[in-house]
Amino acid sequence: MAIAADWENLLSSRAAGVGSGLLCVLSARSGHLGITPTADIWSGLSLHMRTDNLDEPTMNQIMTQSAELAAAREEALRKVGRNVVNFQKVETCLRYLITVSDVQTTKDGLSAEPRRRIAKTQRLPFGHLSETFYQTIYGAEAVAVEPNNGTHISISTSFRVEADAATVKRQKRTLSALVTERNRLIHRDLSGFDHNSISSCRDLIAMLDEQNVRVLSQLEELATLIAEFKAHMDALRKWAEADGPNTRVQCPSHDA
Repeated sequence: MAIAADWENLLSSRAAGVGSGLLCVLSARSGHLGITPTADIWSGLSLHMRTDNLDEPTMNQIMTQSAELAAAREEALRKVGRNVVNFQKVETCLRYLITVSDVQTTKDGLSAEPRRRIAKTQRLPFGHLSETFYQTIYGAEAVAVEPNNGTHISISTSFRVEADAATVKRQKRTLSALVTERNRLIHRDLSGFDHNSISSCRDLIAMLDEQNVRVLSQLEELATLIAEFKAHMDALRKWAEADGPNTRVQCPSHDA
Protein backbone atom coordinates (compact mmCIF):
# COMPACT_ATOMS: atom_id res chain seq x y z
CA MET A 1 0.00 0.00 0.00
CA ALA A 2 3.03 2.24 0.46
CA ILE A 3 3.59 2.19 -3.29
CA ALA A 4 0.00 3.27 -3.89
CA ALA A 5 0.41 6.05 -1.37
CA ASP A 6 3.64 7.15 -3.04
CA TRP A 7 1.92 7.29 -6.40
CA GLU A 8 -0.96 9.25 -4.92
CA ASN A 9 1.55 11.74 -3.50
CA LEU A 10 3.34 11.88 -6.86
CA LEU A 11 0.15 12.55 -8.73
CA SER A 12 -0.82 15.21 -6.24
CA SER A 13 2.55 16.93 -6.57
CA ARG A 14 2.37 16.78 -10.41
CA ALA A 15 -1.09 18.30 -10.31
CA ALA A 16 0.15 21.10 -8.06
CA GLY A 17 2.96 21.86 -10.51
CA VAL A 18 0.69 22.32 -13.49
CA GLY A 19 0.01 25.94 -14.47
CA SER A 20 -2.94 27.70 -12.86
CA GLY A 21 -4.74 27.73 -16.18
CA LEU A 22 -5.11 23.94 -16.17
CA LEU A 23 -7.26 21.85 -13.90
CA CYS A 24 -5.95 18.32 -13.64
CA VAL A 25 -8.48 15.65 -12.84
CA LEU A 26 -6.56 12.53 -11.91
CA SER A 27 -7.75 9.05 -11.18
CA ALA A 28 -5.83 5.80 -10.86
CA ARG A 29 -6.74 2.19 -10.59
CA SER A 30 -6.24 0.56 -7.27
CA GLY A 31 -2.97 -1.39 -7.23
CA HIS A 32 -1.32 -3.74 -4.80
CA LEU A 33 2.13 -4.16 -3.47
CA GLY A 34 4.75 -5.39 -5.88
CA ILE A 35 3.02 -4.22 -9.06
CA THR A 36 4.82 -1.61 -11.13
CA PRO A 37 2.49 1.20 -12.22
CA THR A 38 1.79 1.13 -15.95
CA ALA A 39 0.06 3.43 -18.41
CA ASP A 40 -3.24 2.06 -17.11
CA ILE A 41 -2.81 4.25 -14.06
CA TRP A 42 -2.95 7.29 -16.34
CA SER A 43 -5.99 6.14 -18.26
CA GLY A 44 -8.25 8.37 -16.24
CA LEU A 45 -6.12 11.47 -16.68
CA SER A 46 -7.93 14.32 -18.38
CA LEU A 47 -7.10 17.98 -18.75
CA HIS A 48 -9.75 20.65 -18.89
CA MET A 49 -9.09 24.22 -19.97
CA ARG A 50 -10.46 26.81 -17.63
CA THR A 51 -11.91 29.95 -19.16
CA ASP A 52 -11.32 32.36 -16.33
CA ASN A 53 -7.85 33.29 -17.59
CA LEU A 54 -8.64 33.54 -21.35
CA ASP A 55 -8.36 36.96 -22.98
CA GLU A 56 -11.67 38.74 -22.87
CA PRO A 57 -12.53 42.16 -24.35
CA THR A 58 -12.01 44.95 -21.91
CA MET A 59 -14.61 47.55 -21.17
CA ASN A 60 -12.68 50.06 -23.28
CA GLN A 61 -12.66 47.64 -26.22
CA ILE A 62 -16.39 47.05 -25.88
CA MET A 63 -17.08 50.78 -25.75
CA THR A 64 -14.84 51.38 -28.78
CA GLN A 65 -16.60 48.70 -30.81
CA SER A 66 -19.97 50.11 -29.77
CA ALA A 67 -18.93 53.62 -30.80
CA GLU A 68 -17.65 52.37 -34.18
CA LEU A 69 -20.92 50.55 -34.84
CA ALA A 70 -22.96 53.60 -33.86
CA ALA A 71 -20.89 55.83 -36.16
CA ALA A 72 -21.18 53.38 -39.09
CA ARG A 73 -24.93 53.02 -38.56
CA GLU A 74 -25.41 56.80 -38.43
CA GLU A 75 -23.32 57.25 -41.60
CA ALA A 76 -25.26 54.54 -43.45
CA LEU A 77 -28.64 56.02 -42.53
CA ARG A 78 -27.48 59.54 -43.41
CA LYS A 79 -26.42 58.39 -46.87
CA VAL A 80 -29.70 56.55 -47.37
CA GLY A 81 -31.45 59.87 -46.75
CA ARG A 82 -29.03 61.69 -49.05
CA ASN A 83 -29.65 59.31 -51.95
CA VAL A 84 -33.41 59.35 -51.47
CA VAL A 85 -33.40 63.16 -51.55
CA ASN A 86 -31.25 63.20 -54.70
CA PHE A 87 -33.61 60.74 -56.38
CA GLN A 88 -36.45 63.11 -55.48
CA LYS A 89 -34.51 65.99 -57.05
CA VAL A 90 -34.28 64.00 -60.28
CA GLU A 91 -38.04 63.45 -60.17
CA THR A 92 -38.60 67.17 -59.57
CA CYS A 93 -36.46 68.09 -62.58
CA LEU A 94 -38.37 65.64 -64.77
CA ARG A 95 -41.70 67.08 -63.63
CA TYR A 96 -40.53 70.60 -64.35
CA LEU A 97 -39.29 69.80 -67.86
CA ILE A 98 -42.43 67.85 -68.72
CA THR A 99 -44.53 70.75 -67.48
CA VAL A 100 -42.78 73.34 -69.66
CA SER A 101 -42.28 71.12 -72.71
CA ASP A 102 -45.52 72.33 -74.30
CA VAL A 103 -47.47 75.34 -73.10
CA GLN A 104 -50.50 76.41 -75.10
CA THR A 105 -52.81 78.88 -73.48
CA THR A 106 -54.19 82.41 -73.65
CA LYS A 107 -53.00 85.46 -71.84
CA ASP A 108 -55.87 85.17 -69.36
CA GLY A 109 -55.09 81.52 -68.59
CA LEU A 110 -51.31 81.88 -68.43
CA SER A 111 -51.10 81.88 -64.64
CA ALA A 112 -53.34 78.81 -64.25
CA GLU A 113 -51.69 76.66 -66.93
CA PRO A 114 -48.47 75.82 -65.02
CA ARG A 115 -50.46 74.84 -61.92
CA ARG A 116 -52.69 72.55 -63.98
CA ARG A 117 -49.76 70.80 -65.65
CA ILE A 118 -47.78 70.52 -62.40
CA ALA A 119 -50.77 68.92 -60.68
CA LYS A 120 -50.98 66.40 -63.51
CA THR A 121 -47.33 65.37 -63.25
CA GLN A 122 -47.46 65.11 -59.45
CA ARG A 123 -49.54 61.95 -59.81
CA LEU A 124 -46.93 60.23 -61.98
CA PRO A 125 -44.48 57.80 -60.31
CA PHE A 126 -40.78 57.89 -61.16
CA GLY A 127 -40.99 55.26 -63.89
CA HIS A 128 -43.86 57.00 -65.69
CA LEU A 129 -42.08 60.33 -65.39
CA SER A 130 -39.08 58.84 -67.17
CA GLU A 131 -41.22 57.53 -70.05
CA THR A 132 -43.18 60.78 -70.38
CA PHE A 133 -39.97 62.81 -70.34
CA TYR A 134 -38.54 60.96 -73.34
CA GLN A 135 -41.87 61.02 -75.16
CA THR A 136 -41.94 64.81 -74.93
CA ILE A 137 -38.50 66.38 -74.57
CA TYR A 138 -36.81 63.86 -76.88
CA GLY A 139 -39.92 62.66 -78.64
CA ALA A 140 -42.72 64.17 -80.70
CA GLU A 141 -42.15 67.36 -82.59
CA ALA A 142 -43.82 70.43 -81.24
CA VAL A 143 -46.98 71.39 -83.10
CA ALA A 144 -47.88 75.04 -83.38
CA VAL A 145 -51.49 75.80 -82.48
CA GLU A 146 -53.29 78.55 -84.35
CA PRO A 147 -55.46 80.95 -82.35
CA ASN A 148 -59.07 79.79 -82.33
CA ASN A 149 -60.42 83.31 -82.38
CA GLY A 150 -59.20 86.84 -82.67
CA THR A 151 -60.42 88.11 -79.31
CA HIS A 152 -57.66 86.61 -77.12
CA ILE A 153 -53.91 86.63 -77.25
CA SER A 154 -52.75 83.03 -77.72
CA ILE A 155 -49.44 81.90 -76.24
CA SER A 156 -47.65 78.72 -77.32
CA THR A 157 -44.17 77.59 -76.33
CA SER A 158 -42.39 74.28 -76.80
CA PHE A 159 -39.09 72.90 -75.60
CA ARG A 160 -37.32 69.99 -77.30
CA VAL A 161 -33.84 68.45 -77.31
CA GLU A 162 -32.36 67.37 -80.61
CA ALA A 163 -30.24 64.20 -80.45
CA ASP A 164 -29.51 61.19 -82.61
CA ALA A 165 -31.33 57.93 -81.95
CA ALA A 166 -28.29 56.23 -80.37
CA THR A 167 -27.83 59.07 -77.86
CA VAL A 168 -31.50 59.08 -76.93
CA LYS A 169 -31.48 55.31 -76.46
CA ARG A 170 -28.39 55.46 -74.27
CA GLN A 171 -29.72 58.26 -72.09
CA LYS A 172 -33.10 56.60 -71.78
CA ARG A 173 -31.43 53.37 -70.67
CA THR A 174 -29.39 55.28 -68.07
CA LEU A 175 -32.46 56.96 -66.62
CA SER A 176 -34.42 53.69 -66.60
CA ALA A 177 -31.57 52.07 -64.68
CA LEU A 178 -31.79 54.81 -62.05
CA VAL A 179 -35.52 54.18 -61.69
CA THR A 180 -34.73 50.51 -61.02
CA GLU A 181 -32.01 51.44 -58.52
CA ARG A 182 -34.32 53.77 -56.66
CA ASN A 183 -37.05 51.14 -56.38
CA ARG A 184 -34.53 48.50 -55.29
CA LEU A 185 -33.12 50.82 -52.62
CA ILE A 186 -36.54 51.50 -51.11
CA HIS A 187 -38.10 48.06 -51.45
CA ARG A 188 -35.22 45.57 -51.20
CA ASP A 189 -31.81 46.90 -50.16
CA LEU A 190 -33.00 48.36 -46.86
CA SER A 191 -34.97 45.25 -45.94
CA GLY A 192 -31.74 43.22 -45.94
CA PHE A 193 -29.75 45.82 -44.02
CA ASP A 194 -28.56 44.73 -40.56
CA HIS A 195 -28.07 47.91 -38.54
CA ASN A 196 -26.40 45.93 -35.75
CA SER A 197 -23.60 44.70 -38.04
CA ILE A 198 -20.70 47.03 -38.75
CA SER A 199 -19.82 45.11 -41.93
CA SER A 200 -23.42 45.44 -43.18
CA CYS A 201 -23.28 49.19 -42.49
CA ARG A 202 -20.02 49.55 -44.39
CA ASP A 203 -21.29 47.52 -47.36
CA LEU A 204 -24.39 49.72 -47.57
CA ILE A 205 -22.29 52.89 -47.37
CA ALA A 206 -20.07 51.73 -50.25
CA MET A 207 -23.09 50.87 -52.39
CA LEU A 208 -24.80 54.19 -51.66
CA ASP A 209 -21.69 56.22 -52.52
CA GLU A 210 -21.38 54.48 -55.91
CA GLN A 211 -25.07 54.95 -56.56
CA ASN A 212 -24.99 58.63 -55.67
CA VAL A 213 -22.35 59.31 -58.33
CA ARG A 214 -24.78 58.05 -60.99
CA VAL A 215 -27.69 60.01 -59.55
CA LEU A 216 -25.69 63.25 -59.44
CA SER A 217 -24.57 62.74 -63.05
CA GLN A 218 -28.20 62.46 -64.18
CA LEU A 219 -29.17 65.41 -62.01
CA GLU A 220 -26.47 67.54 -63.63
CA GLU A 221 -27.76 66.73 -67.12
CA LEU A 222 -31.32 67.65 -66.18
CA ALA A 223 -30.15 70.86 -64.49
CA THR A 224 -28.37 71.80 -67.74
CA LEU A 225 -31.61 71.35 -69.69
CA ILE A 226 -33.51 73.48 -67.20
CA ALA A 227 -30.89 76.21 -67.48
CA GLU A 228 -31.21 76.06 -71.29
CA PHE A 229 -34.98 76.39 -71.08
CA LYS A 230 -34.79 79.36 -68.73
CA ALA A 231 -32.29 81.03 -71.06
CA HIS A 232 -34.71 80.57 -73.98
CA MET A 233 -37.58 82.00 -71.95
CA ASP A 234 -35.45 84.97 -70.93
CA ALA A 235 -34.64 85.61 -74.60
CA LEU A 236 -38.33 85.37 -75.45
CA ARG A 237 -39.22 87.82 -72.70
CA LYS A 238 -36.62 90.32 -73.90
CA TRP A 239 -37.91 89.95 -77.45
CA ALA A 240 -41.48 90.64 -76.33
CA GLU A 241 -40.43 93.70 -74.36
CA ALA A 242 -38.22 95.13 -77.11
CA ASP A 243 -39.69 94.33 -80.52
CA GLY A 244 -43.21 93.21 -79.84
CA PRO A 245 -45.29 90.70 -81.79
CA ASN A 246 -44.20 91.92 -85.23
CA THR A 247 -40.87 90.07 -84.98
CA ARG A 248 -40.58 86.29 -84.86
CA VAL A 249 -37.87 84.79 -82.67
CA GLN A 250 -36.44 81.28 -82.97
CA CYS A 251 -34.42 80.16 -80.00
CA PRO A 252 -31.62 77.71 -80.79
CA SER A 253 -32.27 74.07 -79.99
CA HIS A 254 -30.19 72.29 -77.38
CA ASP A 255 -28.00 69.68 -79.03
CA ALA A 256 -27.50 66.74 -76.69
